[in-house]
Amino acid sequence: MDLYWSANSRGPLVVISHGFNSNRKHLAYLARHLASYGITVAALEHLGTSAAGLHAQVATASSLLSEGSSFSPAKTFVDRPKDVSFLLDELAKLNRQPGALQGKFNTAQVSVIGHSLGGYTALALAGGRLDLDGLRAACQTQNPLGLAPADWFQCYAAVLPGHQLNLRDKRVAQIMAISPLVENLFGDKGLVQVATPTLIVSGTNDGIAPALSNQLRPFTQLPSPKYLLTAIGATHLSIVSHTASTSSELTSRQGRQEKASDPLQQLLQGVSLAFIQQLTPQAEAYEPVLTPTYAQSLSTASLPLRLNTVLPASVAHLLK
Repeated sequence: MDLYWSANSRGPLVVISHGFNSNRKHLAYLARHLASYGITVAALEHLGTSAAGLHAQVATASSLLSEGSSFSPAKTFVDRPKDVSFLLDELAKLNRQPGALQGKFNTAQVSVIGHSLGGYTALALAGGRLDLDGLRAACQTQNPLGLAPADWFQCYAAVLPGHQLNLRDKRVAQIMAISPLVENLFGDKGLVQVATPTLIVSGTNDGIAPALSNQLRPFTQLPSPKYLLTAIGATHLSIVSHTASTSSELTSRQGRQEKASDPLQQLLQGVSLAFIQQLTPQAEAYEPVLTPTYAQSLSTASLPLRLNTVLPASVAHLLK
């Protein structure tokens, strides 16, 4: 993991969970921004699904899914939330030890920010309950033609045993799920179980985890308080730092709107800070940032930005 903190670090702890075939550097710009306001940030690398970890496994096997590979797609959906819980256990120990990091980790009040598969990770930690029976049924009836990557990747979880799966960690006080992979993982009622305030970030041109099925429809399930930040025209990787090292093919295909994504990254910095500050005595001062007006102030003609607490009527009608 990478740690970001300042001399006056205080308040909630933030954990960042990256996406599949990504790494802990992809939201470094966001981690630095939060740390500059006195928030301690731990950017975690999930070794089983990081770019480096996956490439190392391919180097020792003919492919990720070959007999010689140790990669277990189904286990990924269990291991990732447990990675975060394990990290919080370790940070709690560091918090008590003498040294520069003593007192820096408020593991009793954690905000998790996750991108893509990390968005799923955040939702599971917040109490989202996997509906394995519903997922199996959906995966059996899906037409494989024209599926987005998120559509088929989620079906690896269908082989997990049992009917439902709860990976809630009560130390997680709120979450931000950026372009999360959701689709059928939580069924029609699994996200009703989310026990924290939630902020969903969605790009309408997301070809990896399409917005309608992975962000907009799941958003309607979530209990309040909740926020939906929509970037009209943004792709799956528009929020990712373009200087972060990666060999992922998806970066070249889905992150090509580098210039257009700058206002989105700026908005994400402001909104994430304001959202996290809702756990602090400064909550009221930051509330104006969590409004439609603030999002529209950063909109451009090529990248309109919206922030809502309920779906617009036109979108809600489309979902029905």
